Amino acid sequence: MEQAQIDRPATIRTAMNFVRDKAGAGSFSNLNPELTTLKLAEHEVEIADARNLPAPATFAREGFEIHDFPLESYNWFDPDWIENVYGPRTIEFVKELVGAKHIAQFAHGMFFRDTGETYAGMNTRLRGRAADFVHMDYTRESVMPFVREAVDAETLAKYPHVKVFNIWRSMTPPPQDVGLAFCDQRYLAESDWVFGETVEINFPEGVPFLTGVWMPGQKWYYYSQMSQDEVVIFNGCDTDPTLPVGCMHGAFVHPDPGAVSLPRASVEFRVIALFEE
Repeated sequence: MEQAQIDRPATIRTAMNFVRDKAGAGSFSNLNPELTTLKLAEHEVEIADARNLPAPATFAREGFEIHDFPLESYNWFDPDWIENVYGPRTIEFVKELVGAKHIAQFAHGMFFRDTGETYAGMNTRLRGRAADFVHMDYTRESVMPFVREAVDAETLAKYPHVKVFNIWRSMTPPPQDVGLAFCDQRYLAESDWVFGETVEINFPEGVPFLTGVWMPGQKWYYYSQMSQDEVVIFNGCDTDPTLPVGCMHGAFVHPDPGAVSLPRASVEFRVIALFEE
């Protein structure tokens, strides 16, 4: 693959935003910054390029994977293409990849992130700024109303083990000025968690999510030079209490990205995968 020939530093050092302390995170809004009350603190973090790992990262181990997932064309401004091509193709791709018994699109599960007004004409209902702090989008409890909205009760009773997967794709060419970092789920202790709430117009009461404080034992990764034909798929939430709840992640500004032609814009698609156990 041509991408593998690019010379990449093994690690970078840059600032990432963590919760200031364990007293509580506050609220976050994707679409209305006035509702965001997060209490954050910057920490310089070493982020390794996951392309340099001796073995590719996996869902079971680190909590994330990268895959080639090219499409014949990309029509992000066409709602029909998103609904009839991108959505179904992505669902089938993930179902085969993870071996799910049943899979469904997460309600309200298509998000565009625009860090520099690259696609200013895009539907503002779906556009949001990059979430530039570490977080997991749901708790095991707060994800279930969304699951029940997308999956009927009979199917959920038959396949009670729920996993939510996030499928992240850069819409802009490499190099990216803003990256997405993932914390190896094996090095994130439950004692590091802090609860916050996502507040939007369609759920003004707030949806609990998990964020965290910085700890020196955490291990952070990203994928350099993401092409539009690649996706990173990561654990969004797992209802099995014996497994990691999900993969903590967050946007960061690359300290030396190279010659960036467009500020990074990205698309995130969420699916619900059901398993027997």
